[in-house]
Amino acid sequence: MTKAFRTRWDALYTAEVEVRVEAPGRIRLVLGHRPTGKDAPELLFLYDGKAHPAPLAPGGYRRFQGLGLVSSDRVYFLRLEEGDAVPFVGVNAAGHPVFGLEAHGELSVRGVLYTGRNRYVLLDKAGIAVVAPLGLFSQFLVWVMAFFEWLYRLTGNYGWAILLFTLATRLLTHPLMRNQYRSMAKLQRLAPKLKKLQEKYKDDRQTLQQQMMELYRQEKVNPLGGCLPLLLQFPILILLWQAIMHSAELIHVSPGFLWLRDLSQPDPYYILVVLATGAQLLQQWLTQRRMPEPPTGGAQMLGWVFPIVMALLFLSFPAGLWLYWFLSTLLQMGQQFLFDLEMAREPKPADEPPSA
Repeated sequence: MTKAFRTRWDALYTAEVEVRVEAPGRIRLVLGHRPTGKDAPELLFLYDGKAHPAPLAPGGYRRFQGLGLVSSDRVYFLRLEEGDAVPFVGVNAAGHPVFGLEAHGELSVRGVLYTGRNRYVLLDKAGIAVVAPLGLFSQFLVWVMAFFEWLYRLTGNYGWAILLFTLATRLLTHPLMRNQYRSMAKLQRLAPKLKKLQEKYKDDRQTLQQQMMELYRQEKVNPLGGCLPLLLQFPILILLWQAIMHSAELIHVSPGFLWLRDLSQPDPYYILVVLATGAQLLQQWLTQRRMPEPPTGGAQMLGWVFPIVMALLFLSFPAGLWLYWFLSTLLQMGQQFLFDLEMAREPKPADEPPSA
């Protein structure tokens, strides 16, 4: 009997594996015990690029490509690149269910063994992404992660990749943001007229609503025009957060950015948290200065407290996410400045007093 085993590990939970066993008769290489029970991992077999829950009969496939256990959070899978072994499912001498590979006379295989988390980026790097089907949100997330990875390959650094990602999302949402700011500016210009209507019809809510809607129609203002762009920022933030978390292992072994060794981990000095929160407070101050009648009481307090509460709640979030939030806030203030210049050049209604 001759046995030869060779492995080489990398940083992404994969190992290059070579196994060669020579012996007379049938050779079985047990890879693991087959778990049973409600939450047990699923044993999958890979044939011709497709995953199957059971071994296929001879002649029903062109090439057997691997097997392993897949659960919602962990994957243990051997992907075969060379060899003519076939899978088996049976029991060992103690009567326990096992699975593995078998051949006659000589079992010689070479492949990649993955033993890590069930994350698409890692599975894709290992060549076994097919064993974890994607839902609609996950498929969209994959596109974001692919774009994020492309930006990293373009720049060689995840910090610069996040910067370009922020610029790209701002450019993509620029038309919506422009509509938002224009709607907000027009609503601010209508504030005196709205106040007069509120005083005139303060005892008739139905008539007040009708008169306000008529005023919006005449002035071509959508009172909800600023909602969509604001809501759109949160899905983008969630997608980037998920992209960073799913790419954490790749970020671990990538170059650092400024004082940050790992953008998938919290900022050890909380510098980005302070910068992002300060930028939000500055944006709040600038926004209130633009209003003809700044909010008072609870509304004003909420605008100042919200960034601080966000900082405390998400203090331990990845530094890359805080970097995005800081850059996005700065770019949003720049957009606001450009939109202010654009609105200032537009002719004002005859009954509107000139700005100071």
